[in-house]
Amino acid sequence: MNNSKIKLIEVMNTFQGEGPDSGRQMLLVRFKRCQFRCNFCDTEIKMQTSIEGEYSTDQINQALMKTKGLMVTGGEPGFDSEDNKNFQQTMYLLKECNFEVANVETNGLQIEQFLSEIEQFVSDKNIKLIYSPKIFNIASLETEWQKIEKVINNPRVYLKIVPVNLPTETLCRRISIILDIPKHKVYLMPQGTTKEEIVSNWDKTINLADECGFNLSSRLHIVHNFT
Repeated sequence: MNNSKIKLIEVMNTFQGEGPDSGRQMLLVRFKRCQFRCNFCDTEIKMQTSIEGEYSTDQINQALMKTKGLMVTGGEPGFDSEDNKNFQQTMYLLKECNFEVANVETNGLQIEQFLSEIEQFVSDKNIKLIYSPKIFNIASLETEWQKIEKVINNPRVYLKIVPVNLPTETLCRRISIILDIPKHKVYLMPQGTTKEEIVSNWDKTINLADECGFNLSSRLHIVHNFT
């Protein structure tokens, strides 16, 4: 992909709103497409209505001079199809961009491939994979559980979970009783696409995080409207 342009719907300096680097200044780069259409997604409208632009890594490195932090999000950075190469472009960004820390926010479908290629090509860089499993029913719970068991002890992987239904809460409680899963790498955040929704779901999220021994993530970008 040398000298290729990266197709993105958003590039902006902001603050990380979620997860282990919450509050840190970052350059956000957003891909358009995702495999899922989650009804609790806070960027679904943006994905559907935004037009992709083309950006060079020179442009992105220029913007990174301010923050030194890169947030790769979406959409889904790991989504590839015949006409969509988010995974390939994300790896290109990670190889070519100059950052102190990068967060790749992913639904986890390609997380094992991400880990493999990061170790092969950019193992010296500070890259965190912020894995947000999508749990729709008992079947998807079991699928995600198997994946979490494989990757959670990798130092690059953090879990970011929105407790939206009983299977998601079941996942949280299952993680909490497995002694060799590092609880400090799990962040719970309230469901919501508006400040009001987030506030209404805070108590439920706090209680579950306290029960399970997990961290809280506040979704600063929605509460304070800076993305």
